[in-house]
Amino acid sequence: MPHFENETLNPKRLFLFLLFLIPLAYFSYRSRGFQLDDALIYQRYVRNLFDGYGLVYNQGELFNALTSSLHTYFTIVASFIVGNVQSASIILAAIFMALTLSVFTLVFSRYESIYFVLFGAIFMAVFPYFYLTYGMETPLFIFFIGLCLYFFEKEDNFWLGIACALLLLLRSEGVFLILAMAIEHFRQKRPFPKLSYFILPLLIIGASYSFNKFYYGHFLAETAAAKLTQGQSGLWGEWPAFKYVGYQFGWFFSNSKLLLSGLIVLSFCGVLSLRLKSLNVISISFLFFYTLFFVVFNIPNYHWYYAPYYAFAFFYTGLGIAWLTRNFLSAKDIVFKTMGIVAISVAIPLLLYSSLMVTHSKADIGGTARPYQIIGQWLKDNTPDDAKVALIEIGTVGWYSDRYIIDILGLVNPLNAKFLGERNFSAWLHHYSPDYILIHQPLTGHEVGVKDAVLVGDFMAEQRLQVSGFQLLAKQQDLPTQLLPEQISSPNQISLEKGQSVLLVHAPGEVRFRLSPGKYTLNGQFGILKGAYNADNKNPTDGVDFSAVIKESSGQTLMLFKRFLNPLVIEQDRGVQKITAVPFEIKHDAELVLQTHPGLANRAESDWSFWKAIQIEHR
Repeated sequence: MPHFENETLNPKRLFLFLLFLIPLAYFSYRSRGFQLDDALIYQRYVRNLFDGYGLVYNQGELFNALTSSLHTYFTIVASFIVGNVQSASIILAAIFMALTLSVFTLVFSRYESIYFVLFGAIFMAVFPYFYLTYGMETPLFIFFIGLCLYFFEKEDNFWLGIACALLLLLRSEGVFLILAMAIEHFRQKRPFPKLSYFILPLLIIGASYSFNKFYYGHFLAETAAAKLTQGQSGLWGEWPAFKYVGYQFGWFFSNSKLLLSGLIVLSFCGVLSLRLKSLNVISISFLFFYTLFFVVFNIPNYHWYYAPYYAFAFFYTGLGIAWLTRNFLSAKDIVFKTMGIVAISVAIPLLLYSSLMVTHSKADIGGTARPYQIIGQWLKDNTPDDAKVALIEIGTVGWYSDRYIIDILGLVNPLNAKFLGERNFSAWLHHYSPDYILIHQPLTGHEVGVKDAVLVGDFMAEQRLQVSGFQLLAKQQDLPTQLLPEQISSPNQISLEKGQSVLLVHAPGEVRFRLSPGKYTLNGQFGILKGAYNADNKNPTDGVDFSAVIKESSGQTLMLFKRFLNPLVIEQDRGVQKITAVPFEIKHDAELVLQTHPGLANRAESDWSFWKAIQIEHR
């Protein structure tokens, strides 16, 4: 077996680490203002702790969304030292990136000359990916992966156990590396570690879990279950969500086929060069189990989950360069040898330069202002301190707004993730009545529940806030959430009519509510969007027939309301119309169906009918 020949670096080799520390320091400095949305969730917890509100996201609400306990502890300590949570988070990431590159260099240099291994470290340092994870636990997670490999290769089981415990507290997926190392441990027929070596790791894990139980009432972060239920919801695309990786080609490679293909070929050659050596068995087994977990459970496709693939790929790239160089140099054909060496001599600087330019051009790394920051600051300056804001991307808005946040996806609020996993996208409205709802224009698939909020509630568009691609809806009265629709026909979307938020249910269309026996009163509003009949429309609507019908399980039907609107001809039919206090009684289980049908000529392309503020109240 190879030994750690380069573990003690002589002065001549020590300076080689500057080759990756210099670009790392430069890009980390440029990243000092970078703010990743999910990272700001961690940072708001820590800020609230230092502000005296406890380790919570929403003040006064104990809910554990901290999936990485160890990262949280490191951030708390770093913030105490630095005095600023945001700066501490970036400094922490930079330090652990440097440690990651160092420990991976030590591990891989067991199998190849450090001069080639450092190519992998430099590639990793000049590539944009890891800088776009700053603020998350990613640099710490990858460092402890490398540290576990280091102690495994040294057969230092005492420190390996401690490193494994800390790895699990960073991300629970670290268990797959432990499993991979266990497989290699028994493949090499190593003796079972001393039982005493398990005591300290178990105490470390137990202490963290005990704190969670004592403080939050649960041993594990409730967000861990939220990620699983998010995958079950299907809102991240068809199974498996992990296959939707195409965005990374543009984001991290700037669509450079040369850069992508070059790194793939070199890293693949590096894997081939090791064959069945220990590092290969562990890394490939780990990535296999890791991938299987995300695929089977359809975990949402967050970019920082890919960190282990990138880390191993970069360092295998260094091994690949060495393998190709050695094979070209040993070739007997002088032409083949010369062409191979020239190709490598040209390709490596070209790939490094290409990666360097991609990273240097990334505006994200510079921490440029984002729409969420503008929205969050506006909410802080223009809404009451006790305002509740519902949205799906909570990190940046929550950080800057300092308002109570209703996370529609359930990462920081009880119950919401459970509802999402059950595909009950509107149930959160029964538990939270938002004062404001932030939506995308057009709506994303994750915002389907917002349509119900607009349908049953009275929201106005907040015209003072104008941010492209977004719309802020402001509640005009308390949301009557005792009854939500069971089904809304498609297509439908949230639109604006004279500043009011309305739910477009294009004729022919319908909205269904399920009712139990009892006495009720129906109130609501409806109409046709102005664009359906204004002068710019070459095919204006010829009217829409609106109705509300009771359909009982016994087969009986009851017409509650019916009205035909033709705004092109009748001026009074324009704008928002009202349904006022229509009483009715049902004696069997029934459905209340709001229906829209095309007008006189049955021409529906511009029949842009809408409903809003539908209230079905018990009498």
